[in-house]
Amino acid sequence: MVALKTGTIKIFSLTGQQQLMSFETGSVPLMEADWSLGNKGLLIGAVTIQEWVMFDVSVSRYRIVYRGEKCLGIFSS
Repeated sequence: MVALKTGTIKIFSLTGQQQLMSFETGSVPLMEADWSLGNKGLLIGAVTIQEWVMFDVSVSRYRIVYRGEKCLGIFSS
């Protein structure tokens, strides 16, 4: 996984040496990103200057945006 300050998160295959997918946080700058293998699949979390964003890769490419503890909605990437 590579996270760019422009708000783009890219997932790469080490064996195939190619990009598999990418996600857009929707706001910049991207300050931190991490991934976790959840019970059902891959989860990606990212923090920007204004909000935090979650991607559940196993379900869809939609992003769930939070500001503080309030969910602002689900948006397509």
